[in-house]
Amino acid sequence: MQPIYWEGHEGQGLLEPGDEPLTPSTVHAADLISEVVRANPGEIHLVAIGPLTNVALALLKAPEVASALASLTIMGGAIRGADDLSLPYAEHNIRCDPEAAHVVFSSGAPITLVPLDVTTKVEVDREGVRRIRSGGTSFHDAVAQQVDLYPRFAGQGSTLLHDPLALATLVRPDLVTAQWLHVAVELHSRQAAGLTLASTPTTAQPGNMDVALGVDADGFREFFLGRLVG
Repeated sequence: MQPIYWEGHEGQGLLEPGDEPLTPSTVHAADLISEVVRANPGEIHLVAIGPLTNVALALLKAPEVASALASLTIMGGAIRGADDLSLPYAEHNIRCDPEAAHVVFSSGAPITLVPLDVTTKVEVDREGVRRIRSGGTSFHDAVAQQVDLYPRFAGQGSTLLHDPLALATLVRPDLVTAQWLHVAVELHSRQAAGLTLASTPTTAQPGNMDVALGVDADGFREFFLGRLVG
């Protein structure tokens, strides 16, 4: 058997000997999403920063979740415009469960997609980590330590802020420039399962989400560090 490598060492060093693990919830994530959204129609802004399996299950079990959401922001996909041909055909979160992504994209939910095209343009470097640590609390030390431990950061002195950018768009939508597009997911390709296919909306293929295609990288950096440090 070959060892499995998963990039990132999230949480390493945060717990001390004797810390008791949390007891896993008995409620399935899909059921929790469904219950909370349906109990608070028009009030829940859901942000998906991983594979879309649980979101898709919630929508399959209760399709009305789609219309009850205030918004659904997804970090995922890659549009691969003329300036982004170095990006992979299929982004990790979509590639992990293309069928789930298809369910979500087809649900009618109010979706904003934050793809690699913009998340690969925002990063935190060593100066940024020093600024985080300057906050002077155990929280700031912990965040800085986690960034320090990340393999990409350790190797080249910077790392990308995929998920923070997706979250930031809820508070500062002006940080990205979005376009209303039709986006589908390739399910059967031997080479590109999970590929996100974006096109101009038509009658046959109406738009189904806003897609972030541009980003104010400097503005986001200052927003990100400012929210962490003040």
